[in-house]
Amino acid sequence: MSKEILGSVIHCKNARGTTSVTSFFTKLKELWDEKDSLCGFLACTCNTATEVKCYMETQKTMKFLMGLNESYATIRSNIIGLDPLPTVNKAYAMALRHEKQADPIAKQLHQLRHLHSLLRSLVELLIMLIVM
Repeated sequence: MSKEILGSVIHCKNARGTTSVTSFFTKLKELWDEKDSLCGFLACTCNTATEVKCYMETQKTMKFLMGLNESYATIRSNIIGLDPLPTVNKAYAMALRHEKQADPIAKQLHQLRHLHSLLRSLVELLIMLIVM
């Protein structure tokens, strides 16, 4: 496996910096799929293989959670605190739900800031008219 792909998968390079949970998860999943296609896990039914697969899935969940930006700190902590740790797909669904709930609040805050700015300009204009 090339060092570039390995570095991308291990450190979530090329996946961070995306804006939405969906785009981040999609990029991360693409990297994992590429890694798996190059060095997949051999088919085995022994207990050790099952434990290794479980460990690898746990690592995927943790890498996904740790790659989220700071606006997801609360949901990240809540998910990490669950026992057992959910699958990466379940963690993604939880983060996506958090993003969708937070989005309307962010829009309202932006609108309020804009309205505040307009009101401030209006007050300044009224003061200028009164002084004239």
